[in-house]
Amino acid sequence: MVEVVRSYGAAVVLAPQRFDGLGGPEASARILNSAHTIILHAVPEPEPIVKAAGTRMATEWSLQQERGLSTDVGSTRSQHQLRVDPNEVRRPAPGMCFVIGDCKGQKVQIAPPPRHDAPPAGQDVLAPPEPVPEEPEPEGPIRL
Repeated sequence: MVEVVRSYGAAVVLAPQRFDGLGGPEASARILNSAHTIILHAVPEPEPIVKAAGTRMATEWSLQQERGLSTDVGSTRSQHQLRVDPNEVRRPAPGMCFVIGDCKGQKVQIAPPPRHDAPPAGQDVLAPPEPVPEEPEPEGPIRL
């Protein structure tokens, strides 16, 4: 259904709580592959979703040790790493999410809503608004 709706240029918003909430494994994979943008909040098993962001090449290094002491022998290699770390998805800070699309992933901090101070004690929160004085009618013709 998602593919058909998108072919007409319409947008679809799906908001499952889990990846398998999209349907079975085949349906979930089809929907994920049809999605243009994914907004990912904390989930316990993010691996199938973070793969949509792809990988990047990163240099990893290692250092040889013998009996707990460094031998000063090490190595480096280029390795594919996921662009979105599944462990960060499992434990994001409040207001944090990941936006995935076009084989890219970006961590995003959502701004909290503005906080309003509590009304002063004894003031009615739902009091009617104060009347606005009427403006006098202009004299003569109105020029636009």
